[in-house]
Amino acid sequence: MGAGMTTIKDVAKAAGTSFKTVSRVINNDDNVTPETRKKVQDAIKALGYRPNTGARMIRSKKSGVIGLIADQAGMSVHSVNLIRGAQEEAWAQGKFLMVINIDDNHQNMDAAIDKLLERRVEGIIYAAMYHHAVNPSDELRAVPLVLANCYDERGELPCVVPDEYAAACDVTRHLINTGHRRIAYLNLNPRIIAGRERSRGFLDTIHQHPAVDGWTEKAISGEIGQEVSRVDEVMSNLLNSDRRPDAILCGKDEIAMSVYFSLVEHSLQPGHDMAVASFDNLEIIAESLKPGLSTMALPHYEMGQWAIRHLLSENLEISHERLSCDFIRRASA
Repeated sequence: MGAGMTTIKDVAKAAGTSFKTVSRVINNDDNVTPETRKKVQDAIKALGYRPNTGARMIRSKKSGVIGLIADQAGMSVHSVNLIRGAQEEAWAQGKFLMVINIDDNHQNMDAAIDKLLERRVEGIIYAAMYHHAVNPSDELRAVPLVLANCYDERGELPCVVPDEYAAACDVTRHLINTGHRRIAYLNLNPRIIAGRERSRGFLDTIHQHPAVDGWTEKAISGEIGQEVSRVDEVMSNLLNSDRRPDAILCGKDEIAMSVYFSLVEHSLQPGHDMAVASFDNLEIIAESLKPGLSTMALPHYEMGQWAIRHLLSENLEISHERLSCDFIRRASA
């Protein structure tokens, strides 16, 4: 029987159940036994039945669609996992995720909002490329809204971000616990939250260990989006200094890659002559470098999951959730 001709009553007859039971299965109602659910699902598959989503939306007043506005996040390798986490969690909860990427000048923001509202989305996730404050429009604030990898500068919206401070404390403790006593931290741009929080976590942990000499180096300068790397200059100074470190912590994996190159140029082996650790776990770098780079993995996938769960919980209290980062230990530290 063709999918366009099949009705819910046909499915009920094939499964040996009532059409109300079929409806419960379609709507993911828990009040169905696993055995009956399987019979209905098998009948749906065998008959090629497709529920009338328009009718379901009218009855339930819910579209089954969640919007995700990716503020350049869709362009970032780091944030692909955030979208994947949201997609998989939405799918697991019987929802469809509609993703729209916004360019850096936000010219298509109004069109994106209009498209999502036309489809009567049940809520929207606003995901940013990097951890920073945002100020969503009043039009966006009028629908259930959760922020991911960013937070509301007004403090009025729930959000989920990485715990940058705790991540820095954890990786610094690892370097100390593995015997390193002179640690230089090549920081990110201090104008961004990750730069400030990672530096604070590093220094606070160093201060808890009086026997350890730790300090920060300005490896990145310039305005956000127009940064200039100073890694080669910083590394040359460090390696020719009386205060030569035995471990280097890098603000991100791209900095660590430059550190590897500098060490090799000075006939030093990363992980052997000098430990190197980092942040982000950008696998194309961390796994390709030899030896493999020890780094803190940011919880992008988990942030996507959390945002969907919080949105669908219909409990939109103003929560500023910080998720922990995992240390991925490889041979560099």
